[in-house]
Order: sequence, then structure tokens, then C-alpha cells
Amino acid sequence: MKHGVEEQLKVAILALKMEYYEKQNGESFRDFLFRNEENLKKELGDREVLFNKEANTITINGIQFSVDENGNITKIDGISLSNTRIKLNKFEDDEEPPKADLFATLVTITGDIRWKSSDEEVVKISGSGNKVTITGLKDGVATVTASCQGEEASCEVIVRTVEISTTLTLTPENIIIGKQEITELMAEQNGTEEIEWETSDNRIAIVEGTGENGEIGKITGMEAGKVTITARTQNQTATSKVIVAITAESLLKGIEEITTGGIKKILVNGTTDQEITEATQYKKEIYDVNVVLIDGGLELGTNGVVKVNGVEKAISEIQDLSVSSDGKTYSVGNTKDIGTANAYASNTVVLKVKGNLEIQDEVTLTAITGAYGGPKGLIVYCEESVTNNGTINMTARGAKALGQNVYLWKNANGTFEYVPTQGGAGGNSVSCNSWSDKEGIGGNKAPIRGTGGGGSGSCMSQGGEPTTSGTGSAGTSFSGGTGGGSVLYNRGTGGNRRS
Repeated sequence: MKHGVEEQLKVAILALKMEYYEKQNGESFRDFLFRNEENLKKELGDREVLFNKEANTITINGIQFSVDENGNITKIDGISLSNTRIKLNKFEDDEEPPKADLFATLVTITGDIRWKSSDEEVVKISGSGNKVTITGLKDGVATVTASCQGEEASCEVIVRTVEISTTLTLTPENIIIGKQEITELMAEQNGTEEIEWETSDNRIAIVEGTGENGEIGKITGMEAGKVTITARTQNQTATSKVIVAITAESLLKGIEEITTGGIKKILVNGTTDQEITEATQYKKEIYDVNVVLIDGGLELGTNGVVKVNGVEKAISEIQDLSVSSDGKTYSVGNTKDIGTANAYASNTVVLKVKGNLEIQDEVTLTAITGAYGGPKGLIVYCEESVTNNGTINMTARGAKALGQNVYLWKNANGTFEYVPTQGGAGGNSVSCNSWSDKEGIGGNKAPIRGTGGGGSGSCMSQGGEPTTSGTGSAGTSFSGGTGGGSVLYNRGTGGNRRS
């Protein structure tokens, strides 16, 4: 082996940790390690390996190491204990006091092991030799020490009476974090139980309980996706939803990292400053995207003929890509991406082609639309060349959505190319008096890359009462402003009329 015994063991344990994170079912890593000792032996290769689960030790070619709950190893020189800290929990209805076994391991020394409790009214020791039983007699803290030939090792023992919880809550209930970002969940209970934590998918996020009773859940984002984090006591359960977003320097860089289709979240920390200084303020923006991923080249032809890597493919086989009845207009996205009467649009739709993209003559590529506009945007991301003999069109597909700064690209000087949250202001309303008319006022021009404001409506009065048109709305990053309503006042023999 190129590395020494201790270094090789650390490498082998690290390899098993990756498997542990994928398969974790609530057990500690140390328990997982000893349960998979054959896999560890394979990682260590041609070495003599002995496992002692009771003493929590691994011996390699005669060299002994103690293993803590997290898989950290310590070379034993003299004497070591199977645990350095033990909690003895007694529930209110327990008839027997809490107990645990404690093991001592001797290396490079021999002789009788002497055991001692720093407070025998709190912790009693039974037995002798390399294994004893400790019993918690009353609430408190005591140190159990094992000694031999002038060497000693100790274990802190905490004895406490646990109050059963009848309530358990997690704060916050929803979290969005980036990959490799760490955040915390706080669990509150009305008892003093140990709180256990688990995640629905260790590939996306892992969780570790910390704090006196495990009341802090430390979460680490691993891969983009959604998970449920669960906290448990004996009778109570609470959950929190965690979304792990792709962390990228810009929206386009985030799309570049995406390797699978479907709904994704991209987190960008950007600024609208046009010069980066020490005073520059950054703000996190999270972009929801629905990605149609083509693993290769894509050709969009007339009559609904689609080819992927030169091979004809049924449009129904490509999720969230549809074609019109005349076979000439291809739409990206689905109805869940766009707004409704009661909800804003959810996503920007992305067609990501990992090859060449060809749009044939008379063919239009666009985004899905509905009564309330389209998605938050359409991005065509092609890794190779684009041949556009047709049309890429987003006319009349502005989204019903709240605006946000869309940081498309980060420049070399640290500034961003972005679409601003708010575009141009809408045109002011116009008023007209009896027997007159006025045209509406056009919306204001947008800032760079911004959308324009909507024009105000016109007005006409054919009677004795003044009239006022509707005001145009401001543009947002996802839509130009809508036009204001026109008004007609007509007082004739049939009475007054407005429209």
C-alpha cells in the first residue's frame, strides 16, 4: 500500500461514507460501518483486519484504532474506551434505572483494569475486566475512568429523567439552500426527549442532529432536488420541506450545469450595480425552470416530424414538447408553467439541446401559452450550432408573474447582464370633456434589457359628461405592461353608455 495503515483506513472509511449517505436509515455511521465490515475489508485490500463492535475498535495488522459515532478514528496507545460520552435517559414510567455497557481496550500495555466513578450516587459501576455495566442512579453527570499501568481513559456519563413530549414543531417549515450550503432547522418540544432526524433522500440533503437534545438539525445540500426532513420523538413527528437549488454565478451558467430534465431551481447571488466596489450589495435570486433536455441533436420539421440524433422520434416521447395540429408550431412547457386566474406563472421553460439544433423552413419554436399568457420566459440553450430557417417567437406570451432581477450572465469585471425587475412605466390615463376624444399615451421605454410599459387607453365622449381611460401598467422582467382600457361615453336618446 502506498499510504500508511492509518491513512489507508481513513480513505476506506471515507469511501463507505458516500454509500452511507445514500442508504442512511437512521443508524449512526459507526453502526453502519461495523454492519458493512466486509466492504471495508475490500477497501483495505490485503491486510489482516479485525472488528470489535462491542469495543468499537478496528485492528489492522496488529495496530488498533478506536472509532467514534461519526467514523473518526484514533490510534490506540495504552488504553481506550468504547465511548467517550454516554447519555443514560430514564423515562418517567420506567421501572428500572437506565444502563449501558462500557468496554476498555489495552494496547502496548497489560495488567488489571481499574474502574472508577467520580460520583457513585449518580453512576454505579458493575463488573470488572475490560467490560463493565454502568447504571444511572439519579440525574447528574459523572466521569467513569479506566486505568492500567499509569495510563487512563475516561467517559462522561449524563443521567437524566426525560419528560415525554406531546408537541413537536420545526422552524422554518420550508427552506431553499444551494448545493454544499449548510443551514439549520430548529425543533421545539414541550418535553426533554432526544430528537432523532432523518432525510427522505440523502443524495439531495443530509441532516445531523446537534444541541443538548438534538434540537438543531444541521442540513447540508448535496444535489439539486426536493427532500423532506423529519424530526421525531417517542410519540411526535414534525417535518420541513427542503429544496436544494443549483448554485451558479448566473442563470445561463446554472442551465449549463443541468444534466436531467424536469423542474429545477437555480440560485444566483447577483447585483444590479454597474461598477463593483466594496459597497456593492448582492441579493439572492432563485429561478424556477422547467427543462426539456435533448441528449443530442434536435431537428424540428414540418408535419410534426422530429428527429433526435438524426433518428425520427414521436413527439409524445419528448416530455413537455408539443406540436400544433398543422405540424408547424412547436411549444415548450406545460400548463403548470403558466398563470391562471388564481395563480402566477411558475417557471421559465428551457429547451436544452446537447447537440445541434435545426429549425426547418415554415417551422415556429415558441413556448406554451394560455388565457393568462405564457411562462416566465423561454430559453433555448444549445451546446453546439443552431440552424434557424424558421422562427423563434415569444409574441403574446408575456407571463402573469411578479418580476425579479434575472441575472443572465456575469461579466469578467463582476457586473451582470440582467433583465430588471421592473420595465418601463405604463402610459398615464387620458380624460376628455363633452363631445371630444383623445388617443391614449404610449408606455414608457424600458431600461436596458427591460420590457416596455403598456399604453393607456383612448377616450371619447359623445355627451355632456367627461370620461377617463385606463392607465397602462408597468412592464416586469417577465412581460411587457398591459394596455389600459379605452372608454366611450355616449348620451343619446337611449340614455348614457360607457364601454
